Amino acid sequence: MSMANDIWALIPAVYKRRDADAGGVLRALINVLGEQAGLIHDDIAQLYDNWFIETCDDWVVPYIGDLTRAMPLVPTGEPPSPT
Repeated sequence: MSMANDIWALIPAVYKRRDADAGGVLRALINVLGEQAGLIHDDIAQLYDNWFIETCDDWVVPYIGDLTRAMPLVPTGEPPSPT
């Protein structure tokens, strides 16, 4: 809820007083906006992590390999049967 507090801190005091008198509707709206802003912030952070092979999600690895034209070091066919 810190994003909501950051947004609330930007609201002028006169509107905060009016909102308190009106039942806190503006504060409730700011809480929803702050929650959504937090989700967007987290999503952007994850997108940044997905730029790097060391920190990316598993589903991103094939795409990074394709972009870098990486070739497997060992054929990835069926494993040899034990003799």
